[in-house]
Amino acid sequence: MYNRVTVEPGCAATDNWNPGVVPYLKIYYPASAPDEGDGDGIPNSADNAYLSANAGQQDTDGDGYGNICDGDFNNDDDVNSQDRSMFRQSYGKSEGEPGYNSDSDMVFNETVNSADRAKFRGRMGTSVPFY
Repeated sequence: MYNRVTVEPGCAATDNWNPGVVPYLKIYYPASAPDEGDGDGIPNSADNAYLSANAGQQDTDGDGYGNICDGDFNNDDDVNSQDRSMFRQSYGKSEGEPGYNSDSDMVFNETVNSADRAKFRGRMGTSVPFY
């Protein structure tokens, strides 16, 4: 028996995992969506942030979600005050400086700055999945 999946009408999905098996990352996107909807040139089926353009597909913490949409720096599946604390520690730091954390560099410009802060604020209070 396969795991049950509830899918909104118009979405493409298949679920072929056996009972009790938890996938690492499962992406569902509307079947009507173009195969490349965010303008980064990566097909949705292979994109680690299919709603957020990120041509480089940076995922510095290896959790399957692109840096551009992943404000969950401690990987507890929620963007919360713990992540805010981690972000603050690296804010204003550039690659190579003590305290720089590439996970906090959401726009991946080698500096944790106001562009990253804007992305992080937009993710505050959200939970996985991050797209």
